[in-house]
Amino acid sequence: MTRREADRIIARIRTDEIQLRQSEHARQQLGARRYSPHDVRAILQFHEMETAPEWNEDHQNFEVRLVGKSLEGRPTRLVLGLRESGPSVLVTIMLVRDKRTKGRNK
Repeated sequence: MTRREADRIIARIRTDEIQLRQSEHARQQLGARRYSPHDVRAILQFHEMETAPEWNEDHQNFEVRLVGKSLEGRPTRLVLGLRESGPSVLVTIMLVRDKRTKGRNK
C-alpha cells in the first residue's frame, strides 16, 4: 500500500464509507489518556503521515502512524490498521513527546 492509497482509505473513513473500529487497547487508552472519539476525528481530518504503510502479518492490515493535534491542541499520534476492504482499526492513540527532552531530567 502506498501513502496515496492510505490517504484515500483515511478519506473514506472520515466520510464513514469505511468503518473505523477501536481495538481493545485503543478503547482503554482513549479514556486513560484523556482523548475522545472527537479527537480521533480531528486528527483524521488534519494530520501528517509519520510513516509509510507497513504490512502487519499478524493483523492482516497495513499499519500507518498519523500525527496531528487533539481538539485541546495536544500533539498526538494515531496508529491505524488500514485494510483495502472491510473495516479499519484504531490501534492506539498517544501524546507525541518531544524527542529532544525524552529521558532527560529538567
